[in-house]
Amino acid sequence: MPVDPDGDLTHSIAGRKTSLPADPRVKRKFSYSVSLILVCLLIMIVMFISYPAAKTNPGVRLMATNWTLESYSDETGILVPAGSSSVVTAEFSEKGRVGGNSGCNWYSFRYTTRGNTLETSLESVTDMKCRDSGTAHQESAFLRDMAAAASFRTGGSSLYIDDATGKTVLVFRAG
Repeated sequence: MPVDPDGDLTHSIAGRKTSLPADPRVKRKFSYSVSLILVCLLIMIVMFISYPAAKTNPGVRLMATNWTLESYSDETGILVPAGSSSVVTAEFSEKGRVGGNSGCNWYSFRYTTRGNTLETSLESVTDMKCRDSGTAHQESAFLRDMAAAASFRTGGSSLYIDDATGKTVLVFRAG
């Protein structure tokens, strides 16, 4: 940058001559001000990005959808696809109940949420016999996995229910 006779740095913006004093204290003050402005902008950006997440109530999405089971954790702990011989459903009500068809029977659990935590307690299951052992096995595993629920998350059109270790035990799709 050019220097004027007083030792100040000069430059021209849109035809206007502007100078910055050569005094290092002024340069530091200017640098500090710019740094402070940049830090404030960064904080505002972070707050703006995280604000919607803080306002999201995951329980609302949980309750606003009818869910169909896609996969469940079998007795070995492996997620397996739900069988096609019966449809397993879940509907979360605003009154703290989740219920639906478990394959052969109708079921109801009480549930509570806080953030993404999910606590369930089996309330009732009808006593119908399953037509085949595969459906009976799936129903038993589903009810066990639902009773073990500790947290949930949604992504796209899916609902994931995890146990206390953080392992996904149930996967539902919307619809």
